[in-house]
Amino acid sequence: MGIAKDKGFINDIDEPIYKIFTSYKHLQTTEYKNITLKHLLTMTAGFSNENDELFQSENRMDYALNRKMIKKPGKSFNYDGGSTELLGAVLKEKTGMFADVFAKKYLFEPLGIKNYNWEILKQEGYPCMAGSLELLPRDMLKIGQMVLNDGRFDNKQIVSKEWIKESTSFKVPTHIENDNYGYQWWNITLNSNNKQYHCIWANGLGSQFIYIIPELDVVIVTTGYNYEFDSWAITTGISKYLYLLDN
Repeated sequence: MGIAKDKGFINDIDEPIYKIFTSYKHLQTTEYKNITLKHLLTMTAGFSNENDELFQSENRMDYALNRKMIKKPGKSFNYDGGSTELLGAVLKEKTGMFADVFAKKYLFEPLGIKNYNWEILKQEGYPCMAGSLELLPRDMLKIGQMVLNDGRFDNKQIVSKEWIKESTSFKVPTHIENDNYGYQWWNITLNSNNKQYHCIWANGLGSQFIYIIPELDVVIVTTGYNYEFDSWAITTGISKYLYLLDN
């Protein structure tokens, strides 16, 4: 989304989504008409978060757009894979490219990411945005390093410094202590040896994580198959010893 904005495909993240998905007339009514791209980015759109039903539906985009409103847009955070799915549809409407095609051209190739899989749960060309991209740890690290370096990688500006700052900064509190949200990035506080470290966090189910800790100039990548238990437990382990990296 940041690259699309940088390149002029997207002009305003405060644009209401009814202006993008014009065939869905209900989006022009009641609270629907107040949903913006920013609300999708921050998961504050107000939709009911039917994540399991969304994944099982035959048309995720249609399902996501037709859900009930349970809160006013912008009112509060509610983890919602449907909002992330809709961001993929926004990219298609704005750029003419599906999200995976756009990412390959403007993100993966500039980062030298070649070995990945985004075919799981694809529907009519739309890749699953809410959780299906498979990446190698070294390529997760490249994304983290790019964010740590204000959007630069290998002496190339991949994403603008302005977007990195805006998208990774605090936007809305979540229901979890010391855990806030930006634009599809988590903002967490890691407590280590009586000191606090701000962390930009990409959180994938099962302990597929990218921790970006600007204060320490550090990126940490974890992978695993921790689906049955507390997938966040590794964060506690990292926090316990993080202070050792502080010079």
